[in-house]
Amino acid sequence: MKMKRHFRSLKGRTVAVWGLAFKPNTSDVRESPALYVCEELCAAGIRVQAFDPVAMQEAMHALANLDRLSYTDSAYEAAEGVDALVLMTEWNEFRALDL
Repeated sequence: MKMKRHFRSLKGRTVAVWGLAFKPNTSDVRESPALYVCEELCAAGIRVQAFDPVAMQEAMHALANLDRLSYTDSAYEAAEGVDALVLMTEWNEFRALDL
């Protein structure tokens, strides 16, 4: 994992995940790589702040067992105060954000 090489220790870190759906413009999270990434980050002791324009409800059901995962109301809110950002989608909404 690139983050582990960069930070060396991941415990206590917070990471934003943008995009939870399997593909843009859908709420389908079945087999979404973002779900796997959220699970792996949480298992590594990382707190995850996630946002998706459409798939939040479905992701909440699919990842209900993750206590280190929280959901935000916007991409900007998800990115506030994090150590890293993981972009997991090609949503057009994320292309226009002021980084």
